Amino acid sequence: MARNDMVRLLHHNISLCHNILFLVLVFSLCYRNVTEMSIFVVGPLQL
Repeated sequence: MARNDMVRLLHHNISLCHNILFLVLVFSLCYRNVTEMSIFVVGPLQL
């Protein structure tokens, strides 16, 4: 019983870590795209 609880807790932690990593990856990609777009938009305006 305790062993099953440990396994379930471990799986929950792994899925939680995967979700966090996925969110960080998506956020970093979106952030990079936004910064590139802002450079693309603001660059010509500064010139």
